[in-house]
Amino acid sequence: KWIMLIFDVPEKYEKSRELLMSTLYNLDYKMFQQSVWITPYDVSEKTEKLLQFYSLDKFVRIFLIEEL
Repeated sequence: KWIMLIFDVPEKYEKSRELLMSTLYNLDYKMFQQSVWITPYDVSEKTEKLLQFYSLDKFVRIFLIEEL
């Protein structure tokens, strides 16, 4: 299983976008495309908590990929 996260943070929230990418990197996500990150690790709960804490959840979609 893989977790895929897609985001679209508006330009006016540039610092929040940078924070998001840094957080994803620290949670072992890897950039698949510029605003698409993936990880094979079960970090969805941590990810969701951080998104809510920083009020970024409205800009992000998280998918669980069970089969390719």
